[in-house]
Amino acid sequence: MTPRCRDLVYKFILNIGEAINQSTLCCQAVDVSASIWIQYIFQDKAYFHQAVATSLKYNNSEFEKGGNAAESLRHLSNAISLINNKIAGKDALSDTTIAAIVGLIGHERFQNQHQTSMIHFKGLQRIIELRGGIPCLMTNAHLVDKIFRVDIEFALYNGTTTQFHIKDVPGQILSELRTTMRHNKEQQMVNWNFTKLLIPDLQDVLSDILILAYVLNNHEKVPMKLNAYSYQQIVILVSYRLIQISQLATPRLTSDLENMIHLALTAFTTTLFLGFGSVALKALLLVKLLRELAQRFQAHDAETQKVLLWVLFMGRASVFNDLGDWWIVPKIREICIDLNLRTWEDVRNILSRFPWVGSVHGQSGRSLWEKSEDNYILLS
Repeated sequence: MTPRCRDLVYKFILNIGEAINQSTLCCQAVDVSASIWIQYIFQDKAYFHQAVATSLKYNNSEFEKGGNAAESLRHLSNAISLINNKIAGKDALSDTTIAAIVGLIGHERFQNQHQTSMIHFKGLQRIIELRGGIPCLMTNAHLVDKIFRVDIEFALYNGTTTQFHIKDVPGQILSELRTTMRHNKEQQMVNWNFTKLLIPDLQDVLSDILILAYVLNNHEKVPMKLNAYSYQQIVILVSYRLIQISQLATPRLTSDLENMIHLALTAFTTTLFLGFGSVALKALLLVKLLRELAQRFQAHDAETQKVLLWVLFMGRASVFNDLGDWWIVPKIREICIDLNLRTWEDVRNILSRFPWVGSVHGQSGRSLWEKSEDNYILLS
């Protein structure tokens, strides 16, 4: 390995470490050196080359220096060539082949090469079928989690159902967490009247997401500790459940309230996936639908005003960019006046009763509140 490649691999390992052990999520740290994604770099040439190409692309300051685009392309070409050789040979169905393809898809998604990544995803599905399906891969749980993550990304991007079945997604960690938190009075779901208007499946997933948010916000006093992997399994499972309830391209929920809560919960989960730079999943259809609903939704009482307030803040903290502040800020200001919310603390107390993780969403929330205050002063 050349010194240059060694440096890029080192950066890739650092990126993985930062992604797995995100300090903002307050999960128990895991030993990154034991990660399969580190091991595969040294075990498989195809995975090695896509890792180096990804490292070059991800570290933008490095990538923009002369020659790095060509170097990245060279490693990517090597990766594709080696993957094709593996598929044509005895290693076609191996874990390392699957890992290399998953890594390649991630690289392409990072580059917004959606059509190309879809082609490779279909190939990945075929290999998994030939292996006997997801259950036959469960001995490599971290690889399966990455496959599920890719499946969720495509389902959200295309607005379709997932390609793998929810029955194959492990649920033991969430069940244990649910049992652990059952008698925690602080965590008890707020007795909102609006929840009675939601279908049972949506009520259940809202309850589980509230448990997860509580654990992330109160990790020091919660008896059950999550590490990055157990945490990620919970996020994957609730994401599959949300997609099963209603797909973005063919919404099946009947009321605006149900649809808006479903979309806001989906937006919430996109901020919790572990990944390079903690970049939220790119789901343009989700942005469009949530924006349209939030703009037209008519809150008829104080409780639904609080729901809309959370939706606006969550949308801004997840999938909306600051170009949408021109319509979000006046709505927030109007609700805050109606509810007599005078400070960020007042607003945060409302948000904390919904799915909201202070370490992840707090900075964006405070910034949006300050904009709404400035807007109010300007118009006064």
